[in-house]
This record gives sequence, C-alpha cells and structure tokens, in this order.
Amino acid sequence: MNEISGIPISTISAAGEGAGKEAARTADDLKQERQLKKACKDFEAVFTYYMLKTMRKTVPAGGVIGKVTGQDTYEMLMDQKISEEAAGQAKGLGLQKILFEQLNRGPQK
Repeated sequence: MNEISGIPISTISAAGEGAGKEAARTADDLKQERQLKKACKDFEAVFTYYMLKTMRKTVPAGGVIGKVTGQDTYEMLMDQKISEEAAGQAKGLGLQKILFEQLNRGPQK
C-alpha cells in the first residue's frame, strides 16, 4: 500500500516539498516588498523634510517678535514630524508610490 488513490506516496511527498519551497519563496518576496515599501516611505519623509527646511530658509528672518531661543530646534522637530506624518498617510505625496513601482519591477529585457 504505497499508493493513495493510485498516486505513489513518493510523488505526493515531493509535491508537498515543492509547495513548501514555493510558499517560503513567496514569504521572502512579501518580506522584501514590505521592506521596499518602508524604504520608499522613509525616503519620501526625508525628501519632504529637506524640502520644508529649504522652504523655511526663504522666509526673511526677524518679524514682529524676532528670533526666539530654541526656535531653530523647534522648527526642525516640527518639520520632521510633518514629514513623517505626510509620508505615513495613505497616499502621502505620491513619491513613495512612484519609487515603489519603479524599484519593484522585475529585470528589464
């Protein structure tokens, strides 16, 4: 009785092993895809931070109150938080989606 429904047991075992390898490969692919998405999201956050930082330099210094102690630090932290929140939204600025699509393509022939 080395058969199940006319199929040799060795064939069933080999098919099961192949399916396990396929599932493991898919799990690795999913892990890499998640890592790529996170990298794209982080890149968009850094890009947005530098954009805000550069924009802030265009605003003339002074104003009604003038420069307050710790203002630079506060503005830096605020820009970082805004950048992280913008990148964390479902659509973000759209840069992470474009990066992900470009980087997730298979090799071009």
